[in-house]
Amino acid sequence: MHDTALTMSGPTGKRGPICGCPECKNVIGIKWDADADTSHCTICGWTDVANFKSLGRHIHLYSGVPASGKTTRAKAFPKLHEHILHRDEWRAELRKAMRTTEYFPTTHDREFKLWTDFINFHLDTPHDVTIDQTTTSVGALRKLLKAINIKSGDVLHLHLLLTPLNVCINRNSHRKGFAYVPEDVMESMDKSFRKFASDVTVELILDILADLGKPPISVFLHLTE
Repeated sequence: MHDTALTMSGPTGKRGPICGCPECKNVIGIKWDADADTSHCTICGWTDVANFKSLGRHIHLYSGVPASGKTTRAKAFPKLHEHILHRDEWRAELRKAMRTTEYFPTTHDREFKLWTDFINFHLDTPHDVTIDQTTTSVGALRKLLKAINIKSGDVLHLHLLLTPLNVCINRNSHRKGFAYVPEDVMESMDKSFRKFASDVTVELILDILADLGKPPISVFLHLTE
């Protein structure tokens, strides 16, 4: 995994990368640490760990192709991510409830409604929420943001896991049942996801939220390779 610069925007309208340390005023070494899940200054050692929780409730969306490491990374920070919602695990429980062996337990529209109702149930609490699902397009992101109950002052984190396709395919080859995804489907999803990752920006997310009439929030974009 490689660190990337942290990109954010607050409800005041300030946009772009965080490029100045509040302590030493260094404008070069502010980095996002993908493993520590926080930003830090490489010159003076300042970190936003102490201030992280004070920003507001955090909604983390982990996105990537199957076997890219979304679930592993989402589960890596249990103290930070208090409610972790995994769509694949949720779908498996839905199959049991509906007594079906089909991959999709019901129609796409109904399943999405049930999934977002499940997310909103957790968003009705003051706790941080992590959403682990495969989101491979701007359209899919917009659909999700439209459906979930975002509140003023929330902090949205979009984590894009750009794991090499060959690594994902190798991991996927060891999976069984519904967890296994055909290689040609993996290749198609990876192509779509990498276009999504190249297109999405903090400004684009803010524009989507504004167009949807959502309240002002802070947005962070994290890229992990």
